Amino acid sequence: MDAKTSGTSSGAKGIRPWRTHEAAKWCGMSERRLLEFAREGVIPARKIGGVWYFSPQKLAAFFDVSL
Repeated sequence: MDAKTSGTSSGAKGIRPWRTHEAAKWCGMSERRLLEFAREGVIPARKIGGVWYFSPQKLAAFFDVSL
């Protein structure tokens, strides 16, 4: 099992949700800025038990790029 398919599946393609540091790196912004956008509802994200999760597919669609 590789890093993309291990852990919780986010549905299509079996890619697991990203944590803040992974999503921030992919988006090319600081974790702080990404969390601001997530809290404001600008960027698609979900907070579960105090931890923010970002769907790679939804982020790609948001930024209009492919994974």
